[in-house]
This record gives sequence, structure tokens and C-alpha cells, in this order.
Amino acid sequence: TVNPVPESVDVSGLPSGVTAAAAGAYHTCALTTAGAVQCWGYNHDGQLGNGTNTDGSTPVAVSALTSGVVAIAAGADHNCALTSSHGVKCWGNNQYGGLGNASTGPSTTPVDVSGLSSGVSAIAAGVYHTCALLANTGGVNCWGYNHFGQLGNSSKIDSSTPVDVMGLTSGVLAITAGPNHTCALTTTGAVKCWGDNQYGQLGNNSMTVSTTPVNVSTLSSGVSAIASGHGADNTCALLGAGAMKCWGRNDAGQLGDGSTTQRLTPVPVSNLASGVIAAATGAGQTCALTSAGALLCWGRNNYGQIGEGSTTQRLTPGAIDTAQSIAFNPSPAAAMGESLHLSATASSGRAVSFDTWTPNTCSISGNTLTISPTAPEQAQCGVRVSQPGGTRVAGGSDAPASQQLRLIRISEFIFSDGFEYLGVQ
Repeated sequence: TVNPVPESVDVSGLPSGVTAAAAGAYHTCALTTAGAVQCWGYNHDGQLGNGTNTDGSTPVAVSALTSGVVAIAAGADHNCALTSSHGVKCWGNNQYGGLGNASTGPSTTPVDVSGLSSGVSAIAAGVYHTCALLANTGGVNCWGYNHFGQLGNSSKIDSSTPVDVMGLTSGVLAITAGPNHTCALTTTGAVKCWGDNQYGQLGNNSMTVSTTPVNVSTLSSGVSAIASGHGADNTCALLGAGAMKCWGRNDAGQLGDGSTTQRLTPVPVSNLASGVIAAATGAGQTCALTSAGALLCWGRNNYGQIGEGSTTQRLTPGAIDTAQSIAFNPSPAAAMGESLHLSATASSGRAVSFDTWTPNTCSISGNTLTISPTAPEQAQCGVRVSQPGGTRVAGGSDAPASQQLRLIRISEFIFSDGFEYLGVQ
């Protein structure tokens, strides 16, 4: 069943202590505060990293990565970790050399990336390729699948070891990877992209594949962050003032400009001219986090993936309503003429309201329930608890909670021990 409103589900064994998460096609990994990596889900190619090919419905520890990891990245079926010693280790699918260990055989445990045992400051993963930002030089290395030139080395030949990205041997501040394209943010605030360009995701006003970096139109300076993802054929950039621009594929409105027109150059995201501090792209949907703490999403929504309470596609940003629940456990019985204090708690911390649909047997004023002194013995009082949701002062909003309905039995006498000694049903 599709749930169009976000509702948290605790991951077994990880109720706290997680600093980052990365999602592949059918698996997920988490980085803990202890610097350990745990993964769960599909494991056909060893992407859980625990030395097996057995799927895991709960997190398993990645072999030899119980500490010392500072960042993780997930491709479709492989993962990479950046260690505190600035080295890179990868595991999982390796059909095109995406593990970077000079082979094309899968690995169920982490392996060292050739030549990158140190000196790396950031990593990014596409579907079958991976890239690293070099700490000392600000250069970029990539390896793996290269059918679209996403390694940036002026060829379309796969590489099972890291290769230099042409023209980017220095001066890069950040990197991001789409399914088959890669982008870099330079220290001058410019954006350059390379690889697949079927949907204009390189942003250079063409749809021609490029095996070397090209300048993204109108973004030669002023960019503070970039975002893409292994499921996204579009790219987004945050500008210094917190404005957001996106380009590339737009069949589901994922660029947020109010249309479904493919864009070959960056376009402003509607209603996000300032205040954005982070962005993420998915397979047809995009989200932005604002400085007020609000999470806004737009684009494809057939499974409720933008989280605003429907399955209707959105062409512009919309606020996500966070799901909430109500805990309500009243006394199961009450005496004729008795008054009871009602107490219920919404998970959002918002105030709840009480009412009754049985006015002939009871009434409610505020938090006080009063049983009618003339109510028939063995009748029932119906109590309903509601929380309508709303916008938070700090940003974001809460969805209406599911109403809680309870029936309270009415008896002639209820003693202090809670038992009915007369009028027992």
C-alpha cells in the first residue's frame, strides 16, 4: 500500500548514532558515530560487504569497517567508503571496474582502490562508476563504467583503476555523480560536467555526450554546492544566497520550474530564490532543505515519494507533511455521573482535542469527560481524539494524525481498584 505521507520506521539496531546514510538501487548503508559501516537489503553482488551474498533485512556490519570511516557513497549495486586516513575502499558489483581494484570481479568485502590508499577528501558514485576528489591537489579521479565518457578522460573505455579527469587536476572543491554523468564544483564557484547528456544534464545547451568536462552555462561563478544522484538524469546547484537552479531531465517536473520541459541549461526552481542549504535528487524527484528547517520536494510522485500527502505529480516545490500518531489509553470503564481527566499525546508534541459521538451517554469539555448520571447501565461512551496537524514555527509541517476512537463501558459503580462490582457486563 502506498503511503504518501512520510512515516518513520526504525531500522533494527540503529535507533541512534548514525551520521550519514547512502542508498543504492535495492540496498542501504549507514555510517555510525563510531566510524563503522552497516548495510542491509539486496546482496546479490556482495553490496552488504559482510562476506556473503545473502540478502539482509536488518543491518549487518561491513567487514573490516568497524571504525575509521568518515564518508560513504552508494552506486546501484556497489559502495565505497572514505577512511579517516583519506583512503578509499569499495565492495559489491564490479562488472565494469567500479571497485577500482584493477579487476572486474565482484567483492563481498571491501577492497582498496588502486593508488588511493591516502590523499582523498571526498567520494561520489554513479550507477557503475565512482569518483574521488584528491585532497592535496584538488584534482578528480574516476573509475568504472565509461560508455558515456563519465570518467572524463577523453575516452569511452571502462577503467578498473582510477584515471585523471582531463582539465581537472586541481582547483576542484566538490564532486557529484549522476547515473552516467559527473559534475565538479571548482574553487572559483563554477560548475563543470561530463558524460551522458541525453537529457541536457551537462547543462551546456546541447545533448551531445562529452568525454571531458564542459562548462555549465551561466554557472561560471557563485555556486556553493551541487547535487545529483545515481538515479537522476538531472543536476542541481545552490547559489551563494541559497537560490537553487536545476537542469536536465524534466519529464516528471523534477526541475521544479513549473513545467515538464527538458532543460539544456540551468533554470531557477520556482519559489526557491533564497534560503536553501542542501538538495538531493532522485529518480524523477528532487528535494531541498531550507534554513528554516523545512523540507520541500517536487517531481515524480506515483508512489508518494515526495511526501506531501498525495500521489499527484508536482511541478514546483511543496512542503512535506511529517506523519504523526496519537497515544491514547483511557480507562476501559467509568461510573454513572463520574468525571474523568482525559490524557493523550501526539508524537509531534502538538495539543490534541477530544470529542464524543455519543452525547446521550457522556459529554466532553476540554480534557474532562463526564458520564451522564442518567446513562443506561452497560451503555458505552465514545471518545474521539484528533490532531489536525499544521505548519511548524521552525519550518516544515505535520500531517493530520489518524483519529483515535475508544469506547468506555458505563457501570453503576467503579471502585478505586478499577474493578466493576455492580453492573458488570
